[in-house]
Amino acid sequence: MKYGRVISIIFVSMLASSVSANNLQPLNQIVETAKQFAYQQIQQHNQSGKLKITTGELDPRLRLQLCDEPLVGFNPPGSRHQGNTTIGVRCDSPKPWSIYVPMRIAIYEKVVIASAPLRRGQVITSSNIQSHEVDISQLRGIPYLLADEVIGSKTKKGIQTGNVIHSGNICLVCKGDKVSITASATQIAVMMSGIALSDGSEGDAIRVQNSSSKRVIEATIVDSSTVVVGI
Repeated sequence: MKYGRVISIIFVSMLASSVSANNLQPLNQIVETAKQFAYQQIQQHNQSGKLKITTGELDPRLRLQLCDEPLVGFNPPGSRHQGNTTIGVRCDSPKPWSIYVPMRIAIYEKVVIASAPLRRGQVITSSNIQSHEVDISQLRGIPYLLADEVIGSKTKKGIQTGNVIHSGNICLVCKGDKVSITASATQIAVMMSGIALSDGSEGDAIRVQNSSSKRVIEATIVDSSTVVVGI
């Protein structure tokens, strides 16, 4: 009799565990929700290129109640749309919960790289650059996608073969360069010489000192030797 009661207790315990397991949220659904949300966020931010999302593993001992509503992805404070980041997933049922899924978002894009070592101050030509696909989520500066965007620029420091050409290591006009300042209005155009006080690329506004008056003004870069300012 006592033996039979023990068997009954074990059976009830196993049944309870089975019911409890059926009410748990599958961890793979949480991870998939986070991944799909990340894809949507990247598309909304107009990110091009090939995507590779690698999600971290959730603790298999995690026990979350099965959600009565569709799972919802969200951006936790400080999350990013590339590199190492975290995506939140929450349940909005009467018994809510939320969890964070670690992931790595790699974005592969064809960018301009150095095809040969470049020394500091060297002018970039078509012969020392090429296009190559890299993970741009690892880059600090803004990479250049087209060769025409960098040809004629100068390096601000040495660049090794295979390194990406980005906004932080080149400048079309560099600090200390002599430039022609063109001041223009509707019917008037005045040209004078000046010295660049900061670095920049085409279309950037930089500080320039008029060589004659020593006045410091802000001007827009037109090419490697010309800046323009309105009067």
